[in-house]
Amino acid sequence: LRAADDFSPDEPAAQPVHLAHVSYNSLFLGEIGHVDWDMFTSTHSDAHMHAAARAVGGCPIYVSDQPGEHDFDLLRTLVLPDGTALLARHAGRPTRDVLFSDVNADGVSALKIWNENACTGVVGAFNVQGARWDRATRRFEQ
Repeated sequence: LRAADDFSPDEPAAQPVHLAHVSYNSLFLGEIGHVDWDMFTSTHSDAHMHAAARAVGGCPIYVSDQPGEHDFDLLRTLVLPDGTALLARHAGRPTRDVLFSDVNADGVSALKIWNENACTGVVGAFNVQGARWDRATRRFEQ
């Protein structure tokens, strides 16, 4: 199930909003199906944030890099040394303490996404402050 709009690589303000939307939407969508947080490009300026989020997101991890334009150092961080992936068991969801916070605009909350894998629980913390979708102008604002 698609958890948000498309990854928009040319919209810097869309990156933190995208991450907040997919995690909060997964709270509901993860109960009825397997969530899809969309692709990202491994050479994007926010690629490390997107990669870490997808590692705890419980979603497929796929990139849409141009041929020959890959950040293999980043991509290797998503797999174990033998090439296998330690997959998250559920859809990544916001932690309870940020469930009713505006992690994009309240000026204090970090987006924390939790999940579990075969070994332990995992939490990813992300600073996604400073951007939002403006419903009046119908565009991302910083």
